[in-house]
Amino acid sequence: MSFTQRVMRVMTHVNIGATLGLVAWLAWASLEVASGARPIPRHPPVDRIPAGSRPVSLPCCFVPGTPTGPALLEAHEAQVRRIAAAEVRP
Repeated sequence: MSFTQRVMRVMTHVNIGATLGLVAWLAWASLEVASGARPIPRHPPVDRIPAGSRPVSLPCCFVPGTPTGPALLEAHEAQVRRIAAAEVRP
């Protein structure tokens, strides 16, 4: 048997072993959660969040400097005008 065939056979066994280990771990973890031994952490109620970490209003899409309202419409119209003025090349 060549070296390549041996390596491929070993890797197959390693992959099968890793798959079986992963399945066993997932089953164990699922049973731990389902039995209540490990409760799923929940977010704290809003009244328990410290005052300094309360949510604040952020700009649209969390992108700083994004134009909104009329400025956004003007930017869109400028792009449309630029596309309309472009020459069609064969």
